[in-house]
Amino acid sequence: MASRDDYAVGWVCALPIEVAAAKATLDRVHNNLPPDRNSDDNNNYILGSLQGHNVVVAYPDSGVCGKTSVAEVATRLHASYTSVRLNLMVPITGGVPDTKEDVRLGHDVVSKSTAGWPVGVQYDVNGERAKDQFVRGRALDQPTPLLLTAMGKAERAAIFDESKMPRYISEIVQKHPVTFAHSDPE
Repeated sequence: MASRDDYAVGWVCALPIEVAAAKATLDRVHNNLPPDRNSDDNNNYILGSLQGHNVVVAYPDSGVCGKTSVAEVATRLHASYTSVRLNLMVPITGGVPDTKEDVRLGHDVVSKSTAGWPVGVQYDVNGERAKDQFVRGRALDQPTPLLLTAMGKAERAAIFDESKMPRYISEIVQKHPVTFAHSDPE
């Protein structure tokens, strides 16, 4: 039987659709481990593997959301799964306007700092798009060397048209067509 020490990747989700996407991404779902009796951890977990890495997906109870609850989920995840070394949060994302690339709501954008710009910036004001205004938000920390290496490999694969990402996404949509139906804009 697997133990908590077997999981090195943590994936924190805030919304049910994010949990569904995370679970659909896993190559294999593992049986849940018994709860830790010495813990007040009330997270929900899905355990599985993805490309040979054991992943623990953590999420709050239904109806609980917001930055504070996600931070609490991450804190409890690390208290219960102390071997987790890489943390991911793959939220529902917005679009990138005025680019030659087609980036829509739901696409995941991973970024790295270049030319003095922060890793992430805010493109809205109070949840609404600011017309022709680019508002800089709080700069995020630079990703870890491990994640930067993975990003470099993904960039090179895309440049040489060797990326497997379209195939992975297609397989997920085919396996779960109702959950991940996509309607093209007119």
